[in-house]
Amino acid sequence: MRYIWKNEQGATLLEMVLVIILLGIALPSLLAVTGLVSFHSSKNSVVEQAVQLAESKMEEIIGWKMKHWDWYKHPGIFQETRHFNNGFTRRVEVEHIEGWGAASIEAWQITVIVTHPELSEGYTLTTRLTKYY
Repeated sequence: MRYIWKNEQGATLLEMVLVIILLGIALPSLLAVTGLVSFHSSKNSVVEQAVQLAESKMEEIIGWKMKHWDWYKHPGIFQETRHFNNGFTRRVEVEHIEGWGAASIEAWQITVIVTHPELSEGYTLTTRLTKYY
């Protein structure tokens, strides 16, 4: 003898308990992953802004050097510290180096340091400039 349930509707109590248990396990895990992704995305945005601030200042310095042949007489004009409204601080340091490399060339080391409260080590960009190209 075979029973056919033609008007079967809804779910059994067992099915409902299983769904609640699975959601109780999966939902907190998904929310934790979402929080981590959001945190790392925010940190990447801060790093990208720090890189952009350092690179733009370095390009400005190199461009100024290209326009002024006697830039090396006053390299201290590059040194500055600037605080931005969004929490960033950009500092430029200049160090004179005598006898750089095997050719013993006179050079100036330009270092751009960008810091932010969310960046533990900040971002540093360094180059060396000579009187020559």
